[in-house]
Amino acid sequence: MGMIAGYCSRGDAVDIEGFRRRLETFHVLPGDDPGSYSHLLWRSPGSCVMAKFKEDAPPQIRHRDGTDVALVTLGFHDVDYGPSGQTAGLERGASAFEALAGQVGRSEGEFVSFVLDHRTGQVRIINDRFAVRPLYVLEAAEGVAFSSNLAFLLHMTGHRPAPDPLA
Repeated sequence: MGMIAGYCSRGDAVDIEGFRRRLETFHVLPGDDPGSYSHLLWRSPGSCVMAKFKEDAPPQIRHRDGTDVALVTLGFHDVDYGPSGQTAGLERGASAFEALAGQVGRSEGEFVSFVLDHRTGQVRIINDRFAVRPLYVLEAAEGVAFSSNLAFLLHMTGHRPAPDPLA
């Protein structure tokens, strides 16, 4: 089991330790031991992205953290996670963030990915073109939270989304 999530603040106030604590104590499955999971957290000004996964489970989470950008994916796509993929597109004048987000956006697979620009705090959320992997987004006055797990989104924010009028 694995999940990814993130938060973008409208200011520069991101409670990293609070998010880390919520991530580490969250039960992905009822009765699961939260200590049996690995946790990753990247932060930049006003934003953070995180992942929670079991090391011994089939790999669902892939990630890369470079000096300019971080990429975390739940699912699978055909983007190279090696260091050479980080500079793709730079010759054409694109930033590393724009180049990587464009590369992931054109890729094939079943995934949801977050690309984080370390310098600006901008996060690009990219879902595969058939939206096979669910992604939940909650916008509030203080920021935007997003997660591949609805229960974690509620745990992370303490908010409940408005009922779906179509349900």
